Amino acid sequence: MGKLIVTFKDYGGEVSTATFPGSDLTEANITDELSQMTAIVTALGDVALGKITKIQRVASVSPQEDVPAALFSAQRETKWLVRYHDANTFEKGTLEVPCADLTKLDSADRGRADLTDSDVAAFVTALEAYMVGPGGNAIEVDEIVHVGRNL
Repeated sequence: MGKLIVTFKDYGGEVSTATFPGSDLTEANITDELSQMTAIVTALGDVALGKITKIQRVASVSPQEDVPAALFSAQRETKWLVRYHDANTFEKGTLEVPCADLTKLDSADRGRADLTDSDVAAFVTALEAYMVGPGGNAIEVDEIVHVGRNL
């Protein structure tokens, strides 16, 4: 199974990662898969405040500038919990994205990301285009919830 691993550094210099499972990389799909991985990284820049310090792909590792995030509010303990399901088997899955940008919270439900926000919508679109669920099928994002973690 292919995957994308993105490492963040928060304001205090602490490190956290988010892992996005995807299809196997093959000669036939590598261009499309890498493009979809890039879309996720681009979308992360709009939903997470942490400084991306490393991007890992199954086929390659792409180190990024290793410096702390510029914003004090970029804390690895503030996370987006993405809940999704396999579109065919309906098996559920989750992933966490550190350094959540809390300006993306839904004003009507302050515990969840506003899925109508253009940055959040682009992130969801990128996830659904790239990720596969537990059954190996396309996924559908159910919700993105703000959680605090003390790891």
